[in-house]
Amino acid sequence: YGVTEKELQRTTYGADKAAAMRAAPVLHEWPAKAPLAKAEKIKLEATHRILSLRHGNADHEKAYLIKAVVKEFGDSEIDTGSPESQAAILTVRILAMAEHLRYNLKDKITMRSLTIMIQQRNSMLKYLKKKSLPRYMSCLKKLGLDDSVVSKEFR
Repeated sequence: YGVTEKELQRTTYGADKAAAMRAAPVLHEWPAKAPLAKAEKIKLEATHRILSLRHGNADHEKAYLIKAVVKEFGDSEIDTGSPESQAAILTVRILAMAEHLRYNLKDKITMRSLTIMIQQRNSMLKYLKKKSLPRYMSCLKKLGLDDSVVSKEFR
């Protein structure tokens, strides 16, 4: 019928094993603890794969990053008002816009929004520098920025 021996072997692979398992008597024993832990581990890994950010869109990824940044820079998990948190959130949004502009070169509105966000972050960091120099330096170090980014005028 136009099927080669190799294709037939591929399609029937495991059929003889499944038939032998169906014919074997069923024993109602509880599985040992080790296989149960292994099965739970497999389920957990599958859940992580399903819920990973690979399957989300850019907005989900940005929201996750903002939550992580607030947790890292804020005093608590919901502290979005501190200057460090605001600067970090703006940095996440700036990086997302820069990624968008890498593929959409003619998007002038997003370019203007990016410029505005960079100015907002600069003013936030200048405020932090004026209020507390040690917090400013640690924030810059965590963000991977350098003092020259903030000190030079953008306009």
